[in-house]
Amino acid sequence: MKYSHNSNYEKYPLQQVVFRNILNILTILTGCIILNVVDTVFVILYLVYYLFFIIWSLYFRCKFCYYYGKRCASGFGLIVPFFFKKGSEYNFIKNNKYSLPIIVFFIAPTIASIYLLFTNFSYSIVILQGLLIVLCFGLARVYYIRYGCRQCKQKDKCNTYKVSLQK
Repeated sequence: MKYSHNSNYEKYPLQQVVFRNILNILTILTGCIILNVVDTVFVILYLVYYLFFIIWSLYFRCKFCYYYGKRCASGFGLIVPFFFKKGSEYNFIKNNKYSLPIIVFFIAPTIASIYLLFTNFSYSIVILQGLLIVLCFGLARVYYIRYGCRQCKQKDKCNTYKVSLQK
């Protein structure tokens, strides 16, 4: 039985992939700046976690995705074949829960910001935390709703898409 695909993009436009990756880099960079105020060790841990998360995503999500070997919204579809063999697209649905660790990229710097507000108050931290909120819940959300998830061939089966539509 063939997996059903009822959306627009066979491969995502390059400008959308670039925009999404710029959002990702800005989010990680903002988190690193906040964490660096606490201690450089936290930045290293954060970046190691980011690398771990990419590998995790490739293994638990991307290798099962329709866009395996194609340009997807993140660009990972083109990268995953170098690391893992294609799995059944039906497992993409079962592995939706494996995208949950992404929340750490917001939570870790937010905890650091709260800590710094009480121990070493700075308007810079307030501004950086505000930027992180705008990146994670403003720009990224708009991107997913309008471009990333909306055009995905697996959106109807994906928790990320369902969560992005919640108000």
